[in-house]
Amino acid sequence: MTDPFGARVALHDRCLNCGCSTAFVGSGPAPLYRQLLCDGCECGRGYVRRELREFLQKFVEQFGRPAEPIILRTGKVHKPAQPGDEAADCKPKRKRKGKSKMKLQDLFPSKYLRAADLQGGPRTVIIDYVTHDDFKDDGVNVRKTVLHFRGGGTAPVVVNKTNWRMLVALTGADDDENWAGHRIELRSEKVNAPGGKIVDSIRVREAPQPKSVKEGKPELNDEIPF
Repeated sequence: MTDPFGARVALHDRCLNCGCSTAFVGSGPAPLYRQLLCDGCECGRGYVRRELREFLQKFVEQFGRPAEPIILRTGKVHKPAQPGDEAADCKPKRKRKGKSKMKLQDLFPSKYLRAADLQGGPRTVIIDYVTHDDFKDDGVNVRKTVLHFRGGGTAPVVVNKTNWRMLVALTGADDDENWAGHRIELRSEKVNAPGGKIVDSIRVREAPQPKSVKEGKPELNDEIPF
């Protein structure tokens, strides 16, 4: 049978870390060797047990790997929905009338910034302060650094190992308590996830210099010397 490694599924609940409801089949510990990894932050979303693995193997053999995730709800497995249709189920359902369609982020808004929120382009922000929040990673409590920004227009960002190293390089401080006040750029980039899957992820980069500095012009100072 075809190994379902890398197959994408849509889950009935959201990731407690990033709010994402899709995952992909990745490497896991023995004895199952396969687990679901969150599309958004790559944390563990549960093991791929024999029944689910056999279903995904048969599905990939018969239909190939669909562009849309295979929807998993309340323990039942459904075929991916066709554009404009509801998810396939055991019984046909009537299409809703008079109700507008809503996106996942509208129904389940996340308190943390997601890569999809930066699709409009990079965003320059100033770090206001950091907190250390507890998250669930495959059932294990993990404490992570969270960046909060000035102005309130950008949701907090959970810092992963890659962005941590970049922040140390940009700020010159390996203590995250000293990152406040630094200007950085947030952008959405394609990255390699486990299993060779390409996903969107938030990356921290050096912020572009203000226009006046680029042109060699001094910044205006309204103070009057006496």
